[in-house]
Amino acid sequence: MDTLLKSLKGEAFASIFSYLKFGEESLKSLSWEQFRMEISKELVGQAVVFFNELQNWKRHNNYLSDQGKAPGINGSEIDLATILANSNQAAAVINYFKETGRLTNEFRKVLSGIIAEHFVYNNIQTNQIVLNQIADEIQELFESEIKETYFIKNFGKKPGGLLYSKIYNLKAKAKKQSAVQLSGTSNDENTCPNPTDLNDDKVITCKQWLMFNIEPRREVDEKWDLTFEWRQSFLSTTATLSAILEEFPILKQAFGHELIVADYQKIHSKDSDTFVAKWQEFKSVALSLFLSKIKEVQSINLLKTFSNQSEDTKDAVLLHVIHSVLIPTKRGKRGSSGNLKLKYTIQDSRDHFIIFKSSVGELQSHLKVLTDENYKIKQPLQPIICCIGSSLYNFEKYFVYISGIFYELPNILKSVEICFKIFIVLNLKYPDPCCLVWTFIQQHFFDLNLKSDLKNRILSELLNDLKNTSISNLS
Repeated sequence: MDTLLKSLKGEAFASIFSYLKFGEESLKSLSWEQFRMEISKELVGQAVVFFNELQNWKRHNNYLSDQGKAPGINGSEIDLATILANSNQAAAVINYFKETGRLTNEFRKVLSGIIAEHFVYNNIQTNQIVLNQIADEIQELFESEIKETYFIKNFGKKPGGLLYSKIYNLKAKAKKQSAVQLSGTSNDENTCPNPTDLNDDKVITCKQWLMFNIEPRREVDEKWDLTFEWRQSFLSTTATLSAILEEFPILKQAFGHELIVADYQKIHSKDSDTFVAKWQEFKSVALSLFLSKIKEVQSINLLKTFSNQSEDTKDAVLLHVIHSVLIPTKRGKRGSSGNLKLKYTIQDSRDHFIIFKSSVGELQSHLKVLTDENYKIKQPLQPIICCIGSSLYNFEKYFVYISGIFYELPNILKSVEICFKIFIVLNLKYPDPCCLVWTFIQQHFFDLNLKSDLKNRILSELLNDLKNTSISNLS
């Protein structure tokens, strides 16, 4: 019995179980309600960790029954210990608090999320009195926490604090998902299950692990794979980029783009490694095709020396001049106040697709300016390719930038591929100024057609010309 208790992190309760003459058979049917009655308030934190381990042990050995479930699921009894006892995530929060004596902002959000999910997914009605009670219990269990972080009473108006915010957002998300299911519509052809259907212990445990661990890499990949369906369900909503990175902070690591590529390959079973081969084919015919379509003098001059350049420079030149073929047709907010609505220019398209700068310092300064400009017009700065070098003919470093994260990549083509897959996997909208160019890359190189695709005459003509050129070459 002592060995079993140690494996379940329940050594602190050995004397209690000995006094009650509890053996292994008794543990198989032990419920939270029975257990809670025998422990002091000071041991609640350790009890939650132990009870979670006990539940996993029961589940692994097929001992779990309705008696093993903590009370309060249908709303009769509501207390913090009951809620935490039903969550595998709670153990990570409590263990961290035991080790450090405090909670980080991330763990506060996790704790609030556990409570919010308990209320929303079990249809338990909440009001300010209930939230106030739970906030009191949080402060009691986690002594260094302050109640106001989780709940601020505000009768007659919406309350403040993490608890209300999490509950409100979950209800809004659930309502939106229900509306989508009733209407039978979806943002894409690949529909995913509702997150509540994927709320099983294994998924939750893996998701929780990924929020606070970045190695070993093999385990990262395994847990990332196991949470794929949950992640796709979350990303099928209109979540903001900041919300996505908060939910999946591991994407902020240098290898984050590799996880995105793994998801892309699961979403689109077509061969996703043909981009470079298709690009080489495109490069062989682009010069003559573009010269017949382009009127911009700068692009024409670049193409005149095209044949004498290195292969890497040819790639950079084509990605520069393609914006003078697929000229923007949308209008957007412009000017210092962001009130003028003018048609985007060729240069606007380029500036929102690739940034060329001579140093990392210049790049960071430019990105700050772009972020500030987008903030004024209430639009996020979408993923963008960044190149460091002295000129279009000489680049040394390549990055994809996304919300404060730099993914360093070996060349400009790999940067285009990764940036595109970020848009697709994270369900992000192409920037308006260069949406034609990204749609062209999507349809021609990745053979993807989405319901949200922009319809445009020039784009259709270019795709058709390339198709006919390929047929002619085959003949």
